[in-house]
Amino acid sequence: LHPPLEKTAADSHKPILNATHVRTCFTDLRAIYQVHRVFFERLDKKQQTWTSDQTLGDTFLKLSQRFDCYSNYINNYPSIIAIFRKNLNQNPAFWGFKQHFDGKNSNRVKFLELLLAPMGRVDTLQ
Repeated sequence: LHPPLEKTAADSHKPILNATHVRTCFTDLRAIYQVHRVFFERLDKKQQTWTSDQTLGDTFLKLSQRFDCYSNYINNYPSIIAIFRKNLNQNPAFWGFKQHFDGKNSNRVKFLELLLAPMGRVDTLQ
């Protein structure tokens, strides 16, 4: 979702979503993605040399300082949804982008549902 919205915000006179909205909606998601990527890389390394006395707790603890991005995202979520809903109602280009996304992903998660995914992970970890 993020790359095409960011590209048109930077390169177009009529962006799908303006640069401020793109930043507001996706900054924390980019940070969450980075935490997930680093966590996966560390787990992958551990798995390659796994022994019966290893645990996953140390991996979580090493990344715990970076978990603030989840709180930021959750706190900003109402604003993010308000931005998307406003643009869905008032911005035909954004509405078309959402329809295109949902059409391509008809058997998978829809656009607005996808925005809930990071919060679901926090619930899973608690």
